[in-house]
Amino acid sequence: MKLKRYFSSSNLLLYAILCIALCLSCSKKDNPNLEESNLLGRQYTAQADSLFDLGALEKAFELYLLSNQELREINDHEMITYNNLKIATIYLTIGDANSAQETIAKELYYIKEDDTSLQIYSNLVLSLSYTELLDFENAIEYAKKSLAISNDKEHQIITKNNIGYLLIENKQYKEAEEILSQVLQEYKDSINPTDLAKIYNNLGKAKYRINKASGRDELSYALKLREKENDKYELVSSYIALSEYYSDKDANNALNYAKMAYEHIEDISSKKEKLTILEILINNSAINHPIYKKSVTDYIALSNQFHVETQLSKNQFAKIRYDYDKHAKENSKLKYNLQVKNTTITKQHNTVLVLVCVLLLILLVVTIVYSKIKKKHIVEKGKQVYKTESRIAKKVHDELANDIFNTLIYTQNFNLQDPEKKEHLIKDLDAIYKKSRNIATQLNSIDTEVNFTQTLTNLFNEYTSEKTKIIITGIDNIDFSMLVKIQKITIYRILQELLVNMTKHSMATLVVFKFTKEANGISIYYKDNGIGLIYEDIKKKNGISNMESRIENIKGYIIFDRENEIGTKLSIYIPYRYV
Repeated sequence: MKLKRYFSSSNLLLYAILCIALCLSCSKKDNPNLEESNLLGRQYTAQADSLFDLGALEKAFELYLLSNQELREINDHEMITYNNLKIATIYLTIGDANSAQETIAKELYYIKEDDTSLQIYSNLVLSLSYTELLDFENAIEYAKKSLAISNDKEHQIITKNNIGYLLIENKQYKEAEEILSQVLQEYKDSINPTDLAKIYNNLGKAKYRINKASGRDELSYALKLREKENDKYELVSSYIALSEYYSDKDANNALNYAKMAYEHIEDISSKKEKLTILEILINNSAINHPIYKKSVTDYIALSNQFHVETQLSKNQFAKIRYDYDKHAKENSKLKYNLQVKNTTITKQHNTVLVLVCVLLLILLVVTIVYSKIKKKHIVEKGKQVYKTESRIAKKVHDELANDIFNTLIYTQNFNLQDPEKKEHLIKDLDAIYKKSRNIATQLNSIDTEVNFTQTLTNLFNEYTSEKTKIIITGIDNIDFSMLVKIQKITIYRILQELLVNMTKHSMATLVVFKFTKEANGISIYYKDNGIGLIYEDIKKKNGISNMESRIENIKGYIIFDRENEIGTKLSIYIPYRYV
């Protein structure tokens, strides 16, 4: 009967897990100063480790993947490597050696040369993977790599025994005998009974394969140690080894040991190990013997069951991995789209910022020009000063400022990447430039003759609205004919600037202008119920800031009530004659 060979690597895997636990306890360092973003990933890893130790591999697998998802956000490659090595171990445990190899191969780049614990771990898992695939040459190579970088005595003992075991499977019996004998010579007094029995059992098999008359003493001593330890699993291993030894020497002894192995087979939980034992019993029993028939029947049933369970397990873990990878790709796509969107917004923001800077530069140039013109004309006649200021004030405050404001609104509401919108913006900026250049070419006319009272009334009416009520008292009692033209223009400009400021800044709902005839001039009292103005701030604002200089030019004065806490209150005095 031709049987599919089930290589028994659980012995190796059990040893390797012990080494892995030792290695990783050094590798996974606790860090009390973890960032909050790192903490969740490490919590997932800790939970996964606990489940792994309890044998809940499926849930542990999911948590390792979740941990990786969190750790990738902060590029914690060390912990990601740790998680993936544990994932590879899970693959190996369920019999998926190819996936284990693939997972390890991706992590080799990230394992630092000075991180011996992870180096040892990765080499152990690769050795076990090749063992499962019956590639003993590579299995031995990676086991030796693990041994070369290990300074731990316990790890060296276990690994050398595993290498001896692999050499036997690879029919390198002499090399196996040498390394196993070396282990006993170096460490015999410090090896625990369980490991010592394994070494003697392997050494006995190596000697028997070299010389069929040799090896019995070592096999018998291994059995004696195991009987003393009452290790039922390892007893089966000794029974099988002795049955094989006696198979061509003493048929009765061979059969007796085979019977004892079969009687203890139910003590073994691993189906794979049971298949290995049944295979050996079949190969070493006579065809007409009851043990042979029973072993064949059990082998066929167990083999089918093992294949189904193994495939189901592989499929389940493959689905978990597929779902995780799919979710990770979706997250990556969302993050990429968000990054593109943020980049676009940043570019638009930068474009708007540049345009705002250009507009502010233009405004600065206009302000400088305005300041120079004002200083130049302050020494000229008052009339020429106010003509120039009228043109500048009208242009800057009524036209230029509005154009700049509208242009700023345009940059915020439209996509400047659109060539048509960009061309429109360039035209607006050009128009602003031309207006600033021609700021002194246009004049405002103010009726300062017999209708000046009506001119002021019209001004007040312009700023009266449903939200703002303006009350004027005493204006009809004022004889404006006592004032010269420049004084009337000054009054008009000051009142206009007060109304503009009230509209833009104070948010007043009630405004009072009280005109009073004085002995040598007139006084104007202003009050509103707005939010109020700070004197120092007033002087800095365009339009309002030059009221004092206007009044001083006609020998008058303006007084701001700085004690007032509600609204704005001020008094203006203008003499009948100022020359």
